Amino acid sequence: MEQFLKKYPFLTPVNLAWFGLLVALVGLTWSNALLSVGSVIVILAGFLAGNPLKTSRIFFKNKPALLLSLIFLIHLLAYFWTQNSEAWLKDISIKLPLPFMLFSLTVLPAFSRRQIQLLLLWLLALTAVTGGLTMINYLLHFNEINEMVVESREIRIISGRNHLYFSIIGALSVWAGIWLWLNRAADQSKWISRVVLVLTLLVFVQVHVLAARTGLLAMYASFGVVGSIWLASRKKWALLLGMAGVLLIIPITGYLYVPSLHNRVENTFEDLDRYLYDDYINYYSVSMRLEALETAFDLFENEPFHGVGLADLHERMREQYVENDSSLFPENRVLPHNQFVEYLAGLGLLGFLVFVVGFFSPLFDSQYRKSLLFISFWVIFLFAMQAESLLERQVGVFLVGLYWGAFGKTGAIQGEKEQNI
Repeated sequence: MEQFLKKYPFLTPVNLAWFGLLVALVGLTWSNALLSVGSVIVILAGFLAGNPLKTSRIFFKNKPALLLSLIFLIHLLAYFWTQNSEAWLKDISIKLPLPFMLFSLTVLPAFSRRQIQLLLLWLLALTAVTGGLTMINYLLHFNEINEMVVESREIRIISGRNHLYFSIIGALSVWAGIWLWLNRAADQSKWISRVVLVLTLLVFVQVHVLAARTGLLAMYASFGVVGSIWLASRKKWALLLGMAGVLLIIPITGYLYVPSLHNRVENTFEDLDRYLYDDYINYYSVSMRLEALETAFDLFENEPFHGVGLADLHERMREQYVENDSSLFPENRVLPHNQFVEYLAGLGLLGFLVFVVGFFSPLFDSQYRKSLLFISFWVIFLFAMQAESLLERQVGVFLVGLYWGAFGKTGAIQGEKEQNI
């Protein structure tokens, strides 16, 4: 290996992982196959990083990565109280990349400032292009798509990526653009800074026009939380007040002048009214999810310690809907769509507490806690997980593994500007 690196010095494990992430980011918006290929390259790079005993010690010293990876152990243990072994194997195959991604990205040296910038710019550009093509399709079918939104249906993403996950990717990409702007080099060409600014604004607009509630709310929550902490810690009270005003004015303006966003807000209020007043809730997504949360809590009360098993959750939810005499049609009886509640029902207090400890552990680690890049992403994940079980899909597993493993170490980037929170 050493002789090979002497011959090809650019083919280091960290560069291989960086290339794998470039491939995976294309897959993030366009192709699950490329997402898998890129993830495998990243994982392989970690195992080429050096002596396994040495790299293992590095991993075990990184508490946020180690603690989050322990949730995979609970998934493995769930085999002993799971009835559907085939569904258990499928669940394990989805979660399998998470501990390995965390391991590889933790034991590798931190990416250089240049590599981080290019990764984030690549993510921003891919999101902008995919969202831009989707917006063109929206404008070509303007009336038809707006009517779909009124009926609680989503705006289809041109690449085929789930609209909810794409909205989360959009929110993450906006923060990627903010970080790139704040950390632009003094000698950086002005046209690059302008491209970053234009792409960031474009994605920001796209998140509003595509009107997926999860990414939109997570993005504004991250602005509010991160901005408030950053400004309050520096006692910039006037700017804090100004930020609060802007965060109110922009969505109100969007509601008044963006038809898709207006229709989504109106549909959401109608949706909530139907649930609160026991009206017809079939095919109304918010009401269906709230009904699912109630049903999942009923399951948790029956099996509070280790849950019903995530692999059996679908079947047990179906049975609980029947027992509760739910008014939902069978095809509308969905899973909780909340990562925390899904773990509570599927893996009980055991899995829930392991996940909560792992998820919140970065707040107690100075390297992670002080990174503007990581904390902004962490807040987006926190709020997005209230409306979607991110770790139940390949895209969510990759995103969490990437940000925990790679961007938690941005404080170690040589030459990074002081943007700690």
